[in-house]
Amino acid sequence: MQGLLLRLSTLDADAESAVRVIAYFDSLVRNHASVSVLLQATARLTQCPVGLADVRAVEELSRRPYGAEALEAVRALCAEGSVRRAAAAVHLHHSSLAARIARAEAVLGWSGDFARAAASSGSMFG
Repeated sequence: MQGLLLRLSTLDADAESAVRVIAYFDSLVRNHASVSVLLQATARLTQCPVGLADVRAVEELSRRPYGAEALEAVRALCAEGSVRRAAAAVHLHHSSLAARIARAEAVLGWSGDFARAAASSGSMFG
């Protein structure tokens, strides 16, 4: 990895930075970092504040039997910008994706307008 960073630093500073970020998150995952640690690291990197209550709520959701599916639905929605496109991206019917988002909203304490807000402005999941 160090050799690659040295070569990239002479070619493209942005690429070097990207590789450093990837290496950092790879090390967090390799060391089994908690959801809280990953969210806080992402918040620092993106300069997007994530409150401790948000982190705890996401951790709680991730521990639920349906948590991984609900978080996947939220990520897809943030990435795609609409429930229908997000559903297509994760190979679900739009009503199934909407149900998963509703479960996430219930645990995270977000309003029913989350889908519209996430799609228009992004979020810590995007």
